[in-house]
Amino acid sequence: MTGAVHLDGIDRARADRSAQLLGALAAASEQGPLEIAEAYDEARSRLTLTVAGSLPGVLRLLNSKTQGGERLIDERAGTSLVVDVDNVGSEKAVAINDHLLNAAKNHPPGDPPLEVRTEHDARHARLRVRVDGSLFATSYLLFLVNLHLTQSRT
Repeated sequence: MTGAVHLDGIDRARADRSAQLLGALAAASEQGPLEIAEAYDEARSRLTLTVAGSLPGVLRLLNSKTQGGERLIDERAGTSLVVDVDNVGSEKAVAINDHLLNAAKNHPPGDPPLEVRTEHDARHARLRVRVDGSLFATSYLLFLVNLHLTQSRT
């Protein structure tokens, strides 16, 4: 899975501290290896973090909290998450797609726009899911995908 998070209105010093902290958390991940890359756009005061690894690992990292219980990344941060899942037959791909689209319909109207796209490659039994929106919404939808993969019988 690969995720990109855009943090706007952040100065360079805070961007460096955030990236360093998330890098340390990625290195200590118990859900397998995580790769993290950062890019800072000085003109836009924007930090872009790109994280790659297992679905549970990336979701856990992006939703990390400080020892005081504060989120490291604001749940309203613009996020684009893409996951490629192998060994997904047509029946399971349809079930995941339907579940995601139904969940996205309940998206609160005041939240940033939410976009969901799925592509199933039946020949290779691979499903690609891409969600764009707030960190909260995109993480929730990919949590549903993970739930299908670990709990569902379809």
